[in-house]
Amino acid sequence: MYDKFKIHTREFTVRSNPKLSLGNAKVDLETGERGQEYPLWKTGNQTTLGLNAFKNTKNCSYDITPYGLFIEFNPSKFGRENNISTANQNQLQIAMKQINVELNEIGISTNINNNEVSRLDLAKDINTNFSVSHYIPVFENIPRATTMRDRKYPSGFLIENTQREYCIYDKLQQIQDVMKINPSQLGLDNPIMRLENRLLNKKVVQSKTGLKNLIDFISKDNYNHCKEVYNNSIESDIFSIDKTYHNISGIDTNTLTGSFSVLLNKAKTTTNKHFGTNRAIDELLKIGNLENWVTEFGSIGNIVNKLTPELENTYLKSGAEKVRKEKAKLKKRLQQQARMNFYLNNTTDTTTGKREQDLYFEIKEKFLRIAWPD
Repeated sequence: MYDKFKIHTREFTVRSNPKLSLGNAKVDLETGERGQEYPLWKTGNQTTLGLNAFKNTKNCSYDITPYGLFIEFNPSKFGRENNISTANQNQLQIAMKQINVELNEIGISTNINNNEVSRLDLAKDINTNFSVSHYIPVFENIPRATTMRDRKYPSGFLIENTQREYCIYDKLQQIQDVMKINPSQLGLDNPIMRLENRLLNKKVVQSKTGLKNLIDFISKDNYNHCKEVYNNSIESDIFSIDKTYHNISGIDTNTLTGSFSVLLNKAKTTTNKHFGTNRAIDELLKIGNLENWVTEFGSIGNIVNKLTPELENTYLKSGAEKVRKEKAKLKKRLQQQARMNFYLNNTTDTTTGKREQDLYFEIKEKFLRIAWPD
């Protein structure tokens, strides 16, 4: 489940003549002057200047910048011939011991136990019924937070913003492309999809996990807690569509506005205020039926008009422009859901003969319900 760590500290020392490569500023060819360099560390009375100092080993990268010491590593690479699978808390402890050995060899002294985790990648692998490429269109069409962008690449799909990333890809293809190994030589014949949940800075690592220092991640309880963080995140951000979205049952149109009002006020008080409308409509869609509403009111535009008074009651104190933006957000989210409903219900993969909604619910079930391998 642990895939990658990046840790950071300002509490470190460097002995004389360390085994580090120094990154110097470029020299201006016209003036002969070197660009600005910065203090990286002090040994005795001597201060080392540069842009950075670095060392890359087989399993780890070490980088000293003006902001401190950064160490990046994948714990599954330590003590194994390959990093086909992810690591558990025991493999993390093995990695930490080896990193301490390497730090000593390089000439750096720090207590990595107390280093703060500035990036954390959590991952899970599942076996899919068909090759991974058949599932990528599902990720292209599912609704997601308006703050997240996406892009497709040859063997996978990336959903991202400045704080987090979700990377979905064909693990067997990655083994072949990066490791230059035929997966069948490793006994891997069935398709494997990997979904990585990447937390890209200290703030989001701490807010999502409640954990701060590297030592926090080696307990069994916190390891299991990180599994829950992973599941909750992907269920909220990727697999939020539930089968109830496509049921005929659900709240009727007479209670639509009242339910939206309750959910809107609840979302506004319990979540980031910028996402209140989206959260409210997501909850409404889980218990209602968009197709019924369209039949009743004639169009999504008419549904939005029906719900606009509730937006005005909630946001009017913030001004008419705020109401207008929330109304546009509501319309966009309903249009997105309508497209998704049509896509899931009416699109069939020509190779597998399966509806896209069947492929979607297959991988949702496997990522969220199948037990972790360790």
